[in-house]
Amino acid sequence: MLFNLGYLPGGNHSIPTKGETTLQALQAASEILLEDGMINVVAYIGHEGGYEEALTVEEFIQGLSPKNWRTLKISFHNKKKSPMILVAQRCALSEV
Repeated sequence: MLFNLGYLPGGNHSIPTKGETTLQALQAASEILLEDGMINVVAYIGHEGGYEEALTVEEFIQGLSPKNWRTLKISFHNKKKSPMILVAQRCALSEV
């Protein structure tokens, strides 16, 4: 599953994604994702509320159980408004 947060490319910039609804979608996705499935999130932080939304997503990803999930965060330390990439892979208990 792919989440591309911020604005719809070429879309109305007055309608950005929001942390509360993104969190609801991530929770639902994590419940239905099959083993070896992945949730990939690209969180653009340059828009109003974008950084807070990215932190909400990061907190959710960090809170996934290491017994069932592998997680990863990629970000550029020297680029203030570059997107944050977060990945969570559901894994079998025997693989952890």
